[in-house]
Amino acid sequence: GCTALEKVVLPEALTDIYSYAFRDCAALKDIPFPDSLTGLGSRSFQNCVSLSQIKLSDTVTGIGGSAFENCLSLSSATLGKNISVIGEAAFAECVLLKEISIPDKVNTIGKEAFDGCELLEKVNISNASVLNSLGNYAFRDCKSLTSLDLPSELADMGDGIFKGCVSINNVVVPEAVLSLPKETFYGCTSLTDVVLPDLYKIGESSFVNCTSLTKMNIPDTVNEIGKKAFSGCTSLES
Repeated sequence: GCTALEKVVLPEALTDIYSYAFRDCAALKDIPFPDSLTGLGSRSFQNCVSLSQIKLSDTVTGIGGSAFENCLSLSSATLGKNISVIGEAAFAECVLLKEISIPDKVNTIGKEAFDGCELLEKVNISNASVLNSLGNYAFRDCKSLTSLDLPSELADMGDGIFKGCVSINNVVVPEAVLSLPKETFYGCTSLTDVVLPDLYKIGESSFVNCTSLTKMNIPDTVNEIGKKAFSGCTSLES
């Protein structure tokens, strides 16, 4: 809550920044992180609305929940290669962030991690081969996102991953997914092409208002289609 704080010089031996450490430092524009840093606590930079860029070294292994939530000026984020966990809402409402590269060692992306990142156009995630959990609404309302190559090993997809992603036009659902969660593509009005694996269930409201979708190949393995799954798909022909 030090609202006039503009710049911080951190000690070279610093290993951890704990929860709420710089929360609501609204004037903070730049904070060089030392190479010794290993972790960022929850809400550590939440609401730092002037922070424009971050670069995390390879020593960092985790980003806490809401760590950079509502950093409205954040346009560049470089993540170290040894990060394994991106916490829930870690970058939620970072409305100027246009691109993010998910490190190869990330195994968990928490719920709402990039929720509301309206200018996010590109997510480099295909090489994150150990990613096994993508939380609920992780990319909800990323309105500029056009496509996303999810790693084929991903099995645990949360609800509403792409809900409100109005620009996304094609997605290949990973082969390891056995059940398409509810609201996965809810309101994806530009979606024209979806490739589904041999799953057994299409969840409730998963394709609601996908108005550009003209065809859907439903795998023979599917034995359950949830209520309102294709409600409002006004262009669906076959």
